[in-house]
Amino acid sequence: MVKNVYQLDRARIYLGEVQKAIEFIINDDWFLANLTLKSLQVSCLSEIKNNASQTNDYLNYLRSMYQLLKKNEHQLENLVKVRSLCYKFMKNE
Repeated sequence: MVKNVYQLDRARIYLGEVQKAIEFIINDDWFLANLTLKSLQVSCLSEIKNNASQTNDYLNYLRSMYQLLKKNEHQLENLVKVRSLCYKFMKNE
């Protein structure tokens, strides 16, 4: 599975934002957590819609991440799963 620099950079950015959202939830700052979650959802959806130059692996990664992010229940658990997806995507270079 070949990934370009853009995909790996985006995965790192997503990972950082997911980690921030996890920390906001742990610190009981739900306003910033929800803001970060919404930002992640919008970014994922935007990349999915503009998939002209994306590989199938990257699109599957984005779709999986988006499905987890849009669930409203068990947000912390879903964010941990998204974090794992990010690591998995970056590791399988």
